[in-house]
Amino acid sequence: MKKILLLLTLASLLPINIISAATYSTGIGTLEFNGKCKDNRPRSQDDHFKAIEKAKLAAWQKYVTKFSAEKRNNYETNKGAFTSKIDKYITEYVILETDCSKSRRVYTVAIKATIDSSGVNVDLNALTADQGASSLLQGKRVAYYIVARKVAGAKSFDARVTKQAEKVNMIDSDETAYSDDTTTSFSGQTTERVKVTTGGSTVRKSEQRQYQLSDNQVGVDNAIANSLKRIQTRPMKGSSIDSRTGNDGLFDTVRQEFIGNGANGDANISDDSFLSIVQGFDHPAIAGRVEHFLLGTMDAGPPRTDPDTGLTAVDVYVNAQLVMVDMGFEEVLAFVGPIARTGMGADERLAENQALKKFQPSTIHMLKAMIDSSAKDTEFDTLIVDESSMIDINLFNDLVKMLPLGSQLILIGDVDQLPPVGAGQPFLDLIRSKKIVVSRLSKQFRQGSDSVIPKVARAINKGELIEFSSDFSSSGFSFVEVEKAQVVDKIIEVVDFFTGNKNGSIDFDKTQILSPMRRYSSGLINLNTIMQKKYNPNGDNVFSKMEGEREIKFCTGDKVICTQNDYDIDVRNGDIGYVVNKVGKNIRVEFDGEMKLFHNNKIDYLDLAYAITVHKSQGSEYPNVVMPIVDDHRIMLTRKLIYTAITRGKQNVCLIGSKRVLREALKKVFLNLRYSNLNQKVENANINLFHQN
Repeated sequence: MKKILLLLTLASLLPINIISAATYSTGIGTLEFNGKCKDNRPRSQDDHFKAIEKAKLAAWQKYVTKFSAEKRNNYETNKGAFTSKIDKYITEYVILETDCSKSRRVYTVAIKATIDSSGVNVDLNALTADQGASSLLQGKRVAYYIVARKVAGAKSFDARVTKQAEKVNMIDSDETAYSDDTTTSFSGQTTERVKVTTGGSTVRKSEQRQYQLSDNQVGVDNAIANSLKRIQTRPMKGSSIDSRTGNDGLFDTVRQEFIGNGANGDANISDDSFLSIVQGFDHPAIAGRVEHFLLGTMDAGPPRTDPDTGLTAVDVYVNAQLVMVDMGFEEVLAFVGPIARTGMGADERLAENQALKKFQPSTIHMLKAMIDSSAKDTEFDTLIVDESSMIDINLFNDLVKMLPLGSQLILIGDVDQLPPVGAGQPFLDLIRSKKIVVSRLSKQFRQGSDSVIPKVARAINKGELIEFSSDFSSSGFSFVEVEKAQVVDKIIEVVDFFTGNKNGSIDFDKTQILSPMRRYSSGLINLNTIMQKKYNPNGDNVFSKMEGEREIKFCTGDKVICTQNDYDIDVRNGDIGYVVNKVGKNIRVEFDGEMKLFHNNKIDYLDLAYAITVHKSQGSEYPNVVMPIVDDHRIMLTRKLIYTAITRGKQNVCLIGSKRVLREALKKVFLNLRYSNLNQKVENANINLFHQN
C-alpha cells in the first residue's frame, strides 16, 4: 500500500520557526532628506540606502527582543560585537514598501530581513562559553531505554490513622532555554496527605508505588524518539542496540525490573542490568558509534476528571538520566525530568494518547528536523503540501531534500495571495518555469454559486475597480465610504449586523475584522481595545501585557489568537480561541472545544483577536469579513493583500473607508518581488526535473 504524507502548512508556516536556522524580522526606517522624489524614492541613492540601514537596525532590534532572558543578558554584555557587524547576520532583505513624502521631506522604507539565527547563536555561544545541552548532543546518536509504565496504585504506611485523604498536585518549575530558542518545560508531581487521628501521634512513612507495564510501548518509543529529534540528535531504540550486540532480551529484563519484578523487588534497574547496557556500547558492532544513552521511565498516571471540562485527564511524565559512555566507563551527565504532559479526552485511552501527542510535534519544520541527512528512512510515496504559496525558498529546499527517491510532490496553493514571510517564492517560480504539470481550480467552493465575492476578487486581482454596493445589509460584498474619523463607528455597526447582536449577546465566530497594520486608530491594537470594551465589558481580568506604552488587558470570554507554535500544549501560530478562566498563574483557553492551559511564562503567546492582521488570516476562512481601507495603512495596502483579505470571506465582505486609497492600493503590484531566479534555473535545465507520469 502506498503511503501518503499530507502536510497542512497554514499558520504553522508563519513566523516562529523553532528549528530553522533563519529568522525573519520586519523593520521600518525613516529619514529626513533634501531634494525631490522619483518613483516614490528620493533622487539621492545615498538617502535611499541610509533609510535601508535604519530599517535593518530596526529589524535587528525587534529580533533581539525575542531572546530568552538568559540569552538577552549574554547579548547585552557583548552587544557591540554584534551591532558593529550587523550585515554579517542580516543575510538578505526584501523591500516591502517605500513612501516618499514631498511635503514633509520624509522618506520611509519598510523591509523584511532574513537573519542568520544559527550564526548569531554560534557567535553568542563562543563569546559566553555556553554551548547548552542541545549543542552537546547535536548530530550524535543517542540510545534510549525508556520503559512505558502505568501507575497501578500506591500504598501508604501510617500509624494510628483513622482517616486519610490524598491529593495529587501537578507543580510547575522553570523552563530550560536552549541556544536555538527552543525550550523544555519541567514539571513535577507532589502528593499531599491530610490525616485525622483519634489521638496519639501520626507517623508518616514513605509511599510505595505499584506499577504495571503499559500496552503502549510503541507509542512511548515514538514520543521519545521525536523529542530527541527535536534537539537534532540521532535516536536509536535500546532494543535495536541489544540485538546488534547479542544482548537480546536485555530490554525485556529492564522492563520487568522497572515494574518491581527484578531480583531485588524494587521498581528500578539493577546494577547488573545497568552494567550490561554500558558494556554493550563497547561491543565491536557499535563501538565508537553510540556514546550517549537515555535511561528511565515514561509513566501514565491514574485517570482523573478535569473539573473545568468534565473530560477524563491523564498525566504522562518522564523520569530519566542522560549517561555518556567512554571506553567502557559511564558518566551521568544530567537527570531529566520529571517532564510532564497532560492529555484530555472522552476516556482514559484517548486522554493518554493526547498526552503522548504532545511529545510528538509534526509540522513541516519538525519533520525536516526529524530527517537527518537522508530521506531513505522516510516512508511515503506522495507528499502533499497545502498553502504552498506560503513556503519560502529555504523551507522548500528542506522539503525537496527529504523526498525519498521516486516519490511524488504535490503542491496546492494560490499564487495570487500574499508571498511567503521568508525569502523567495518557489511556488510561483515553479509555475512560471513551465516545467511542471499545473492544474488550475476553475470552480470555487468557499462561497456559494450565487456569491458576488469571487467576481469581486477576480476584478481586484486584475487591478480593476468595479461598482460596489454600499448596502452591507443586502449585499455579499460592499464598500462603505466614510471619513477616516467615522471608520471605527461604522465597523461596530457592521459587526453588530453580521453577528446578530441582540441585547449585547454576540457570536464573534461569525465575523472577523482584518486590519493591514497594528498601529493607528483603525489598526488591530485600537480596534481590539474598543471591541473588548463594547462586547466583553463584564469579563474578569486574568492577565495584562504591554504593547509599547499601552497596557493590553485580557479577560474571561475574550477572543484571542495564538502567535507562536507550542508543541507542548499542542497549539499553533494562528489558532483562535476564547479565554475560559485563570488557574493559579496560568490561563485556560478553549480552542474548538478543546481546553489548553497556557503557563504564566507563555501567556505572551496570546493576542486579542477581535481584529487580526491580514497576514495572520491567510489560510483561514470566516463567514463575514470586515476590513478598514484608510490612508494610515497605505504603506501595507497592496493588490495581493486586499485580494487575500476578500477571499477569506464565505458569505459577506465589507470594506470601510476611502475608495481613493483602494484605487491607489490596486496599482501596487511591484511589492514583495523576489529575485531568486529559480524559475529561470528550472526552465533552463537540460533535463525535466518534473514530469507527468
